[in-house]
Amino acid sequence: MTSYIMEHHQRSGSGNGLMVAQMTDTFRMPNDFASLVYLSMVLQAEGIRYGVEHWRRNRHRVSGTLYWQTNDCWPVASWSGLDYYGRWKALHYAARRFYAPLLLSIEDEGTWMSVHVTNDETEAWQGKVRWALETLEGEVVVERLEEVSAAPLGSTQVCSLDFVNRVNDENRRDVVFVADLWEADERIATQMATFVPNKHLALVDPELSATLLLQDDQLVCEVTATSLARFVELSLEGADVVWSDNYFDVLTARAVAATCPLPEGWTLDRAREALGVWSLWDSFA
Repeated sequence: MTSYIMEHHQRSGSGNGLMVAQMTDTFRMPNDFASLVYLSMVLQAEGIRYGVEHWRRNRHRVSGTLYWQTNDCWPVASWSGLDYYGRWKALHYAARRFYAPLLLSIEDEGTWMSVHVTNDETEAWQGKVRWALETLEGEVVVERLEEVSAAPLGSTQVCSLDFVNRVNDENRRDVVFVADLWEADERIATQMATFVPNKHLALVDPELSATLLLQDDQLVCEVTATSLARFVELSLEGADVVWSDNYFDVLTARAVAATCPLPEGWTLDRAREALGVWSLWDSFA
């Protein structure tokens, strides 16, 4: 029945086939229907992120980007960022990041990584970028701190790096490139690039741990992992909430916090029982 409903609500005759084909180009085969839905949303978010970041790095020749579409007029499998009920898909969370006025992005090709800061503000921005080559378990192979002066209404290349002497066929599945954008003592953005498609990363169970607290009617969820967790999804079973962030990466020993309103009539204990934490590893393990 689920298959029939999916096909009936897919108004593109080849839509589901294309979606699954592109999904398996990037990710491992999902192990159930919930994993299929999760991966379809991550695939969409990653595809549009990749394009928007590219265009924003080339601000001198691209005046702006819009994507189709924001929402749906009926319950359907589609390329919207919000579903018919107004629930945020992975794309809508990603859009908050890739449309931020100050954007940190990575252009990657093979072993080459180029870090950029795109500044859509009318004033110059001063800060720092910390970049590192890390293992999936969090061991730092090499790292640097770069001073950044991002011109207004433009894109600035921070550094261009080739890891040909550090990344090879033996370890490319086990390392990632990470960049953090710092303003004074505050980390305001994190980006990651891989040297292989996500399906070839040597991911293991990240043993995700989530702590849920209540602060002024806001739930605060802090997530940690013992190894890299990609595209971590937070949910509350039985409630539709908008998190301050979602579908984010959690690096080893680096906590990530997200907030959402406490659903009306709920207690903290109920929220803890309903909390779901999911990552890319769960989609195929």
